[in-house]
Amino acid sequence: MKAEFQRCASNTSLGLIDDSWDHPRAVRDAWHADELESRRRQAAEARAFVERPGAGTMLIPCPPLGSIPYPA
Repeated sequence: MKAEFQRCASNTSLGLIDDSWDHPRAVRDAWHADELESRRRQAAEARAFVERPGAGTMLIPCPPLGSIPYPA
């Protein structure tokens, strides 16, 4: 993200200095940055904790070690 900000700042500075601002390219860059951000958010939401269906909210003590049988 920091590199993207630096790149945008550099492009803006150069465009202001030599009057070579490329508006269509800036728009494409913004769309690309928005797409990357939405993919990053979707990936973060996919990794987010989701409670199991049917899980209760009542706190109970943990069962003793080895007492839970695992499926074979």
